[in-house]
Amino acid sequence: MHRFPAAFAVIGVISLAVAYADDAPPDKRAKVVLCWVESKQIIGLTEDKGFQSTCDPKSIVYPHKKPALVLTAADVEETRLTKHDFSESGSPGELYSVTFHFTKAALAKLAATCESLDSRELTVVVDGKYWGVHRYEKDKDKPSIPEEVRAETFRPSVGYLTSKAEAERLANAFK
Repeated sequence: MHRFPAAFAVIGVISLAVAYADDAPPDKRAKVVLCWVESKQIIGLTEDKGFQSTCDPKSIVYPHKKPALVLTAADVEETRLTKHDFSESGSPGELYSVTFHFTKAALAKLAATCESLDSRELTVVVDGKYWGVHRYEKDKDKPSIPEEVRAETFRPSVGYLTSKAEAERLANAFK
């Protein structure tokens, strides 16, 4: 699958974030699941409809029907809310992201759903909305792999949200 430089990925994620209105009721607890994705539809395994994973309109991925992990408070050790200011780039001024830090037990549950030692990709689904694609590396011996994508220290994030209230709702969902 062709990948674009990080700058294009940020622009694409910002575009997707703005496209998804932060429309969940503020008092509703966020439902967050992780789903493996495939580069093509696999009948019976993946959803019938995929979603665009980068700025390239041809970069469609298909989430698995069955979640790899449905997050609960017991799975999330910590959430970190970060404010980003992209106003100098012409994008909406303040955007927010939430990073998930999982417990060792949750990391083990997720690893058990990954059958391959090869690099995989998954998406974070919040209240039925797909939030990007995250690389996941199960191979402990593979060199030069960032800590946040390694299976034993995996930390996906959701962003960029236009509403601080929505970001706080997500960050507080596991307290």
